[in-house]
Amino acid sequence: MAQIRWILFLFLSILSVSFGENLSEVNQAVEKSLKFWNAPGAAVVIIKDGRIALTKGYGVKDFQTQSPVDEHTLFQIASLTKPITAYLT
Repeated sequence: MAQIRWILFLFLSILSVSFGENLSEVNQAVEKSLKFWNAPGAAVVIIKDGRIALTKGYGVKDFQTQSPVDEHTLFQIASLTKPITAYLT
């Protein structure tokens, strides 16, 4: 169940952020999603016009350790590439 929750969180977060939003709106959308899904953290990358527009970590890697997420944090994403590929094509 937790794995499904993470997949849904990540997929919905991708869909909820449009390229026209400014950084504060992106920050608000991610923070709101973290709270809604009770997720400890996320790493976000936004690509605009073929270039990386934003790389940022939000929250923590684990509620217990409180180690912060950054743009280099690796997450297990299971089969998330299928819906992302479908969305992008």
